Parts: sequence; structure tokens; C-alpha cells
Amino acid sequence: FVRGRLKAGIPRETLLAEYIAWNRVRALETGLKEEDWQRFEAANPIYMSVDGITRYWTKKWETK
Repeated sequence: FVRGRLKAGIPRETLLAEYIAWNRVRALETGLKEEDWQRFEAANPIYMSVDGITRYWTKKWETK
């Protein structure tokens, strides 16, 4: 998800919004309750995942 959008040059804020929405839908479809989603997001903000994945791919692409 993130890699493809990074390669397409999607801005960070757009990528964050899309990734958060994508993850939220997937979580709720599995039966996670909204209040549990909110607790998870507070404890482990999704934007941190996007930033970490972005750092990984950026470093990997720089070594090529």
C-alpha cells in the first residue's frame, strides 16, 4: 500500500489520510469496535507506521 503510493509521488498528508482510512475500514470489517479502534490509534498512532515504512523504502531505494 505505502510503497506504491510513495513511488507514485503521493504527498505524505494524502498518503496518511488514505492509509488511516484503509486500516480503519479493514479493522472495523473484522469486527473491531469503534471505541477499540480509537484506543488502538491513541496507543499506536497509524501515522507512525507510515513514517517508518517511508523511511525503510527511502533508505532501500537510496542504496540501489
